[in-house]
Amino acid sequence: MVKADDYNILSYFGKNISLTMKNGKVEKDIFLGIDYYDDNDEGDGFILAVNGDRTIGRLVLEKDVERVEFED
Repeated sequence: MVKADDYNILSYFGKNISLTMKNGKVEKDIFLGIDYYDDNDEGDGFILAVNGDRTIGRLVLEKDVERVEFED
């Protein structure tokens, strides 16, 4: 099971991330950080940039993620 909190490491922030979803879809963009259930009432998850724009973030819930990969 993927846990977003395992990736709450400063060296990961700002890197390109690839999230393979349980439905087979792949979400790719810049990793901005994580968001906890306490903040969003939906669940813990990853915050990704929107089309490379670091000023806008979108939430991808950890419960929907099967695998996490960072690109160099």
